Amino acid sequence: MIRYYFTSFDLYYKLLNWVLYVVADVIWNHIRRDMDAQTFIAYILLKVILTLVVLYILCIDAYHLQYLYKMRAMALLTVLIIYCSLCIANQVYILNPFEGWEDMQVHIGHIGDIQIPPLSLQWVMLSALTNFIIFILKQVILMILHPNQAFIEVYPAIQWVNG
Repeated sequence: MIRYYFTSFDLYYKLLNWVLYVVADVIWNHIRRDMDAQTFIAYILLKVILTLVVLYILCIDAYHLQYLYKMRAMALLTVLIIYCSLCIANQVYILNPFEGWEDMQVHIGHIGDIQIPPLSLQWVMLSALTNFIIFILKQVILMILHPNQAFIEVYPAIQWVNG
């Protein structure tokens, strides 16, 4: 079942949004906190572990687990991601909501002949988490509507024709 789930469009779109969030967060923390090499490697390993946890919970629909366990894990992930996005929107730290931070503009420069305006790291993180939340909520709603079933969408639909 997990093999079919890895061919779904939703999984890769959710992971793309999660990776955008992680990259913006790593850039912001590296620039803001001026980390040394050991701290930076520990921070990257923490983000890799978080990504593996998120991947496990995203694929939880394809595992043969009890329905209530799946719903609890998805609800916990949804609440934590919504809290994280609210902290980013209010520009406060996630683990210390009484301390604030400032947004940073990242200048990318040119890609070929195209001039790219500076990007706000806060809005990159917020847009990625918002898309992530929308697709997570879609998965939760489908899990509620169809208990004990896995929902897989595969895009594009490919038909093999003998010829």
